[in-house]
Amino acid sequence: MANEDIDRFCEDGLLQKDYRKRYEEFLTGVKVATRGKNTIKDSSCYKLETYHDTYRYRKALLKVFIDKKKSENFKLTHKTIPQFFRELERYTYTEEAADKRKESESGTSLNILGQDDFKVEGVVIRKTNREAWILVNKTCMFNGKKKYEKVELLLDLETFGADDVSRAFLKVGDILEIAKGPKETEIALEPEIICCYKLSEKEIEAFLNHVHKVESDGSSAATAELIRCHAFWEYILQHPWEDYSNTTKQNFAHNVLLIIDKLCSCTQRGMLPTVQGIVQEFSKSAFFKLVL
Repeated sequence: MANEDIDRFCEDGLLQKDYRKRYEEFLTGVKVATRGKNTIKDSSCYKLETYHDTYRYRKALLKVFIDKKKSENFKLTHKTIPQFFRELERYTYTEEAADKRKESESGTSLNILGQDDFKVEGVVIRKTNREAWILVNKTCMFNGKKKYEKVELLLDLETFGADDVSRAFLKVGDILEIAKGPKETEIALEPEIICCYKLSEKEIEAFLNHVHKVESDGSSAATAELIRCHAFWEYILQHPWEDYSNTTKQNFAHNVLLIIDKLCSCTQRGMLPTVQGIVQEFSKSAFFKLVL
């Protein structure tokens, strides 16, 4: 996996081991959501191989970034190695956001699994405003035994809908469930976020406000929205609340309790099983234990 052009940037032999470990982690590493009931049990098995488009994309970015640092006369030392990789992460994020995809990466996402209908789970490994790359398991038979190969699905984010919160909050590291119906039904890829990697405080606030607006259409509409966007709701309830300031805690707690109160008050005479499930999940959450 080592590359001579990349290796040569580190002239100090004593730093080679640390440098190579860090850049190989950059090339192969996959962020995976860790909180929630739909987390992947063995996330360590998710890593990029040299044949993956995203691996080659990262490698090309790394080479360009090295050339940039050379032009700045940047030297790697024990102190500057962390700085180098922090800047590389920021540079990579900026380049991905610029939505520069090569034509060689425009392969079909529908036939990659070799079947007309399927349902798979995968991890978002790269994202632009228009598309996302999902690393999923493809089932293969080898010597009569079932094997798994990691392949990339290229997902058109227009399938989320222009105003959908799922599209707005989608992150690298999210776990998605992707389904495609039988060919004759003409059902396209249907992505759903089932485990959330991260939400910022502004995104949490926006999501809670979104649910409040939906509540104006009735408790059933709010219930349906919490089920549809369950990964976000679960993230909010299970997030370590000690990370927030007291003011933020109070605001979020107030909004969450208003949502629960509205759901319960509108269904007092006969609480629906779906609402019961939401309330039970709420009562067992980190939010309930730490905030109340």
